[in-house]
Amino acid sequence: MLQRLWRHLADTLRHAYFHYSVILCIAILEPAERYVINSVVIVVVSLLVYATVVYMPGHVTMLCQCFVHLTGIRSHGDSVGQRGTTSATIS
Repeated sequence: MLQRLWRHLADTLRHAYFHYSVILCIAILEPAERYVINSVVIVVVSLLVYATVVYMPGHVTMLCQCFVHLTGIRSHGDSVGQRGTTSATIS
């Protein structure tokens, strides 16, 4: 079963890389040029992710909460009655 999972993951990654190379026309480049373009893309994406997490943590947290709310995923500590309640009281 684990071998089948790895095979499925490898096929999915291979398929995604094929789409990436066709969309960006990387398939027609020389291997050295392909290496440079892939390196630039990886560096730019990693810097964008790093900058987003470091400089906008509130926005990232809000987006994660929206994703959790939209998908209905709950943590183990949540119960049905606790959703939507607030701890502040109005005086």
